Amino acid sequence: MSKPLGQRIKQVRKKAGLTQAKLAEMVGITDRTLNQYENGNRPPYAELLANIAMVTMCNPGWLLTGHSGLFEDEELNEIMNAMEEFELTDADVQAIEIAKDTARRFLKHPQITPQQVIAIGNALYALERLPLVTRGSSSEFGIVYRAGTEEFSEMRYIDFRISESVFEISKGGSVYEKAVGSDSFSEPGWVVEAGGYRNAECELDDLQVFIDVYINQGGIISASDESEIEYE
Repeated sequence: MSKPLGQRIKQVRKKAGLTQAKLAEMVGITDRTLNQYENGNRPPYAELLANIAMVTMCNPGWLLTGHSGLFEDEELNEIMNAMEEFELTDADVQAIEIAKDTARRFLKHPQITPQQVIAIGNALYALERLPLVTRGSSSEFGIVYRAGTEEFSEMRYIDFRISESVFEISKGGSVYEKAVGSDSFSEPGWVVEAGGYRNAECELDDLQVFIDVYINQGGIISASDESEIEYE
């Protein structure tokens, strides 16, 4: 028996390593609307399903009906089903160790919420199991640091994301100047996908230093989780 349509949308989104907010942005809807589709509270229109299939590179027929393969290419279906491990370099292992150390520090933070504990706990479980893929994992955590005055201020963030398809570190921020307005920017990050793609540009030594600074200067912890992990 095929899964309900909302569950299929959620499955392809996670396979693509996308959050609800990111997929919603890519197909031109709000994340609240996408959440309603995934929970089966309203039916999506055909053009939207086609856009979701295109963005996530899945088989439109499977997305619509639940029949045939998730991907149009049967060889790709076999590859995705067989994908059980990430291919990690020594540098990737170092990046993952920084992510695990940061997660442990966040879990000890006095202002962490119960929901954040669950999200970071799921992330840490998936990180600890690497290079093995953790089916159903989809967690994100990070820290946001803000400083400045009414005239000039800046915001910096560092985020870690782990799912069954990707490990990612992202960095960036924004600068506000009253006379000219605000401007946002992103910085080199770190991406390792289970399919073999890798883009490692972030300076890991600098990353650890900035995490220490943001924590010590009162940065705000963030965490979100959409995991459906079957714990072993």
